[in-house]
Amino acid sequence: MPETDAVKIEAAKRAVADAAAAYQAAVEEEKAALTALAEVKARRDAAGEAVAKARVPLHDAIVAAAALDIRQVDLVKLSGYTRDRIYKIVQSSTVE
Repeated sequence: MPETDAVKIEAAKRAVADAAAAYQAAVEEEKAALTALAEVKARRDAAGEAVAKARVPLHDAIVAAAALDIRQVDLVKLSGYTRDRIYKIVQSSTVE
């Protein structure tokens, strides 16, 4: 085998090894990203549940405050909700 063929063969082997290493690194990066994504989704789900649980006492407090004739503008400032949202919360409590 001429020396040039041996050099070409070695270069081809190195190219395959380098490409395989790059591929494996990409696969590992993808696995890590999928794991991180699952962790973030779990955090998001937990945060969503916490928001839902916290919403009930907030709405109850708004309804109780409105029953005491606390001004809607004050409820807006305290809650961060819009006037329309305050109105809907109070109205939905009187319908039930």
